[in-house]
Order: sequence, then C-alpha cells, then structure tokens
Amino acid sequence: MDRGQSERNEGPLLGALAAAQAALAAAPAGSAARTEAWHAVAAALSALGSHEAAYRAAARGAGEAGRGASAGQAPLLAARLSALAALAAPQPVRDPGAGGGGEHLQRYARRFWRDAAAPQAGLRVLLVSDLHVDVAGSRHWEWVGAISPSAFRADVLVVAGDVADSPVACRAALAALRPKFRRVVFVPGNHDLWLRGGGSEGDSFCRLLELRQMSEALDVDTAPIAAARGLEVAPLLSWHDAAFDARDPAPGRLRFDAFCSWPVSDLDVWQVMLRLNTPHLHAPGGAGFASLWSGGHAAAAAAAAPSQPPEGPAAGPLEATAQQAQALPPPPPTPAAAAAAAAAAAAATTVITASHFLPHAALPSAPVPELRKAVGCGGMLRQVAAVGSHLHLFGHTHINGEWELEDPHWQALHTPAGHVGSGGGGSQACSSCGGGGRAGAGFVSDEASAAAAAAGAAAREAGQAAPRGAGLYRPCRRRYVQYALEAAFDDSAAVRNSGGLPGILCVWDGGAPSGALLDVATGLPLAGQQLPRC
Repeated sequence: MDRGQSERNEGPLLGALAAAQAALAAAPAGSAARTEAWHAVAAALSALGSHEAAYRAAARGAGEAGRGASAGQAPLLAARLSALAALAAPQPVRDPGAGGGGEHLQRYARRFWRDAAAPQAGLRVLLVSDLHVDVAGSRHWEWVGAISPSAFRADVLVVAGDVADSPVACRAALAALRPKFRRVVFVPGNHDLWLRGGGSEGDSFCRLLELRQMSEALDVDTAPIAAARGLEVAPLLSWHDAAFDARDPAPGRLRFDAFCSWPVSDLDVWQVMLRLNTPHLHAPGGAGFASLWSGGHAAAAAAAAPSQPPEGPAAGPLEATAQQAQALPPPPPTPAAAAAAAAAAAAATTVITASHFLPHAALPSAPVPELRKAVGCGGMLRQVAAVGSHLHLFGHTHINGEWELEDPHWQALHTPAGHVGSGGGGSQACSSCGGGGRAGAGFVSDEASAAAAAAGAAAREAGQAAPRGAGLYRPCRRRYVQYALEAAFDDSAAVRNSGGLPGILCVWDGGAPSGALLDVATGLPLAGQQLPRC
C-alpha cells in the first residue's frame, strides 16, 4: 500500500477520532456520556492501529468510571482486552511510509540493527538488577552516580528490573545510566509497575506502556537488539505464576504486589506478559531475531543481512537492510534455501535473554511461606528455550550467583522428529528431557515449528546433516546469572572499591562468558571478588 492510499484509508478514521475527542471534551466528568466518549476514542485509536494509545484511553476511561458511575465499564474492559490482544499478535514490520499498523515494531527494528555490524572484540555485557534507587537511607542512587562516565562507553548494560517504585525515580535512574554505556537494555520488574497515585494513572499495563515510551525517549532498549556481530540481547517480560511453587502449585492466601492493578485476574497476568513478548519472538530461531526485524523487505535480505553485516559503522538500521535487499538479484531464494541460510546464521549467533522473574524451577528463593508463588514463571522457560538462549539474566530474589542448569524443554523444541542428537558445544541431549517436553504450550508458534522443519528439509535436500540453529540445536544446559544491587550492598563480605561501593557484574567479555565484578569508578576488576557459582 502506498502512502497516498494509506492516507485515503485513514481519513475517515481520523475524522472518527476527532469526533470522539470532541465528545470527550464536552462530556461532564463522571457522566455516562464521558464513559462512552472514552470508549469511542479507544475504538478509533485501535482502528488506526495505535493499540498502545487505545489501551491507555480505555484504561483511563475505566479509571474515571470506577470513581463514578459504573455503567460503561464492560465496554471499556473489552476495549482494553482487545488492545492487549492486538499488542500481543505477531505483526510484520512494515516498510517506511507504507502506513498502517506495526509502527512501534518498525521503531524497534531500527534499534535492533544499530550495532549489528560491530565486532564483539572489546565489548562487555554487564548486569545489574534491583537497584531500588528510591529506597530511603540507601546508597543505591550514589552507586548509579559513581559509575564512570567513560570506562563503560563501549559496553552494553542489562538492567533486569526493579529500578524504582515510582516512574519519576525510574526515569531519573535510567537517564543517569544511559550516557555511560553504549546501550542500556531494560526489562521492568514488579516494583516498576506499582501504582501509588490512584486511578488516574490507569492500570499497571498502562505503566508498562509508559515505561516503554519513556525508555524510547531516553534511547534505552526494551526489545531485542543486535549488540554486535553474532551477539543478540533480548529482554523478556514476565510475571510470577503461583504454579512455579512445585510443592504447592495452587494459589496462596497472600496477594503479592497489591500496588498493581490489572484488567485480568492476578493469576493470569503472567500469561498476558508472555504473550506480549510474541511480536518480538514469533519467528524464534531464525537468524537470531533478525529474521523478524527484516520484515517488510525482501526475504533474501532477512537471510543475508544478519549473517553478513556490512563492515564499518552501521548505516541506518532499516535503511541498511533495504540497501542490501535492493542489491540482491531477483528472484528471492526459495523458503527452504532461506531457512537454511537462517539456520547457518543462527548457529553462529549467541543469544542472551533477560527477565526480572526466575524462569527455571531449580533457581533458589528465600524460604519464606508462600514466597515461592511470587518469584518465577515456568512458562517463560519455553520462550527462553525457543529463541536458543545461551545465557539468561534475571533478578527479583536478591540471591546473587551463577547457575548452570539443564533445560527441560531443549529436546522437545530443538530436536527434529525421529532424530536424537547432541547439543551445541559437544553437550549431550539432557537425560531429563526424554522427549516429553511440550513444544511451546501455546507460546512457541506454528511458524517457529514450520521454520525448524523447513531448515531440516533444506538440509536433507542438500544431502547434509540437519543444521544447528533455526530453532533446531542449541545447548541443553544454560547459564543463569543474578546480580541484584540491593543484595550486593547487603553482603558484608563483598569486596568494595575505595568508595565503599560494590562492583558491577560482567557476564560477557569479548565474545566469551565472564563472571568478573568490576569497579564502577574505573571499569577494572575488583581484586578477589567472584560471583558465587552454584
């Protein structure tokens, strides 16, 4: 669709939006007419493909209706759920100027490609979670300010949630961190989604959307990025699921995160969070995430761009992809050939995922009654496995350490039917898998399975062994790391710098795993300081 056609199609919708906004401005506060106007605004925004704005409008209207007459709540709830479903649906990234939906994914695509051509040499991936910079009497904010403005400028910082309880403090902390690193990747935690200002703020999904918008304005990443050639970092939304407590999977008596407000049951929030990851992950295991972000261009570019990035400074992310697409001669490769190319690229790509909550049941938490029901989400592990993650970063429990654990979903997700093979790096298939894992359980799409099958078919056509990558072979053991700042301050045995501040953790250094704790003032290793390995 060209721009002119798009504008002609959107004209009536823009008119409907203007009329709804006028009705909203004229309606008395607390009236049924105002509730109806909010619903009309949300419907018009949704029709225009602005699903984030539609959700915020419906949530704000519901908040107003909740303080006054309750009439009209049902349509506004339906509008919120409809917007959430649209935000969770796989969407193609449209060509610039094409119009229509998917604009936020197009923005994420630009960000994804920014450093895709950079070498891994000299790049470090750093981790911190649970900064809680607005805790009274703590030195957490001092720690943020003490980070060197120059020692980490070539590095990527992953912030695995719980920056602050208030959006103002969260914004201040991310704004202070961003100029000190090449990239900052942020995934919100439960404290970041707390509401303490009444219904005018909407609900906690509104807060999530506001944090995404705020992060984009600060040049902070909340979606997958190519951190360097062959290295991708992917933040994953999550929430706690009571069933994570394997000894007693039933919901408990306590209500955790009571400062949050949702349009769904507290017990279902984790499912919505995982589904909101879908637009970023609906093509898992292609050429890393790049097969998704190349959407809207030639299929050949999707296969070629990630595996052979241009030398030198990266051009405009989508622009570079478009140039590569134009340079490739027609016709585009067959689906089998494209899948095989994606498989080869994925085999050479390291994927680091990050969440706030625990994805693996073997990770520890404090022995507090019912707390196990509010620390993790087993469903997230299927997404982590589906994208071929080698290393997962997390927070929340304030138990710092490094664990290497078997992936119970590895064989079901990454072994073709009728084939038993070894994982990457010489690892043997996990004995605990047994082929009994459920592939996706609703979160690994049919497209992912089809891509894996296509890659295997292409290899068989060529008389080769089924390739690694493309959702087929990834290591069946994965490294999990937590480094919560609050826990580091509470550890009296931790080595600190001359200013009495704990270090920042390096998890990846120059293309290889790392576990060094670095002085925030100099970027150099802290002598004698090692993260516990469990």
